[in-house]
Amino acid sequence: MISMNWFKANARWSPCRLGWVFGFFLVGVLLAWTVFPLFERDIISVTTGKWAAPPKPAQAAKLPTLIATFRNRPPEMQVYSEHRFSGPLRYVLEEAASRIGYAIEWRNIELSAAEHELREGKIDVVPFIRHQTPDRQKIMRYSASLGLQREETRFVLHSADTRDYKSLGELKGLNVGFVNSLVYEREFDEASDFKKIGYASYREMAIAFVENSLDTFITTSLTASEGALAESGFQKKDYKYASLNYARDVGVWFVYSLNPERQEIYNRLDRALIEIRDSGLAAEIYKHFGVAPLKLNR
Repeated sequence: MISMNWFKANARWSPCRLGWVFGFFLVGVLLAWTVFPLFERDIISVTTGKWAAPPKPAQAAKLPTLIATFRNRPPEMQVYSEHRFSGPLRYVLEEAASRIGYAIEWRNIELSAAEHELREGKIDVVPFIRHQTPDRQKIMRYSASLGLQREETRFVLHSADTRDYKSLGELKGLNVGFVNSLVYEREFDEASDFKKIGYASYREMAIAFVENSLDTFITTSLTASEGALAESGFQKKDYKYASLNYARDVGVWFVYSLNPERQEIYNRLDRALIEIRDSGLAAEIYKHFGVAPLKLNR
């Protein structure tokens, strides 16, 4: 509380001086009401194009929703705490949905389980699917292409393993881990000289590798596998890569359910995705997250 002594000590302040103090006070109030809340926004405007403003909670509650899944698949999708994630694919999809008047309801589901939910028509969209396969096309609809991405397939070894592997034949007799629902080279799928052990996620596979249940595992994402190993307590000095590797450009899509009642919504969503892709906005969103943009394959 301000005492009378304070007023006596400041009684000689001129009206001009008091005016300056009052002015600074008003500026502080305006900053608190207008500028600071901007830092709470999840997305920041980029140099090309305008991002649709995220709907306020009251508005979002009134919008129809599309149910989409996310999983820890850095750098495109990064789960940073329970049920919370970020990354370029989140904002590409939310931007497209906003343009057709929909909100996204996100659910944290691993890819293998998400494909089952999609087949049952319980969800609408699964982000970040690479490769079109006949089996997938029977149970899901692919979105408009988001572009091409360089896929590098490697085999991870324990640092203590003195052997190197330059062909699949040299893996004979080994326990080799892989992630279910991902698409690998046909040569790997058809190989039978080694034991293939499937896991629901990179995290589960990394734990098995750290516990020495696996001699090696195959990865199509160094970022995802190295992140999972780090979470499991392995440092980079604890593992290495075999000489055996594959590299190719692969397509990237969202996939939709085959629910006939939702197909027109997905058609509209596709048109919005094409606009975002062709305008360069998708590339800007990727750059904003420090991720190399997808190559256009038009």
